[in-house]
Amino acid sequence: MSNWMLHVRPKPAIPAVAVMFVAVLMPLMSTASAGKPLGGFVLMFVVAGLLGSAALAIGAGFCTFSVQVIWLLLAVWVYSLLQRVGAPAALYYLLVACAVAVAIMIPVQAWRVKTGAFVPEPAEASDD
Repeated sequence: MSNWMLHVRPKPAIPAVAVMFVAVLMPLMSTASAGKPLGGFVLMFVVAGLLGSAALAIGAGFCTFSVQVIWLLLAVWVYSLLQRVGAPAALYYLLVACAVAVAIMIPVQAWRVKTGAFVPEPAEASDD
């Protein structure tokens, strides 16, 4: 595997993307299709999902670049769904704050790769 491919592995993105789908996108899509306003338990679930998935994306951002890009693309989708369900303004601010925090990881990881603070190791076959 070439060196640059080690910096864009998608595997670390799985937890952040899974939380984003289950805790944010699915409740928003079901609320939007039902034509109901966003509120109550669903709103709390979406807030927790945004915070959790952003935290996972930031944590995984210390070992790859792909997590941030995938999370930011999903955040654009979340933004469009928030407009359809008439979400409160605070949820937009939370989404933007999470997106900024995740986006900051791109130059941080680039700096870590450039300075040699992060050197990925290819997965090796086990000797079992």
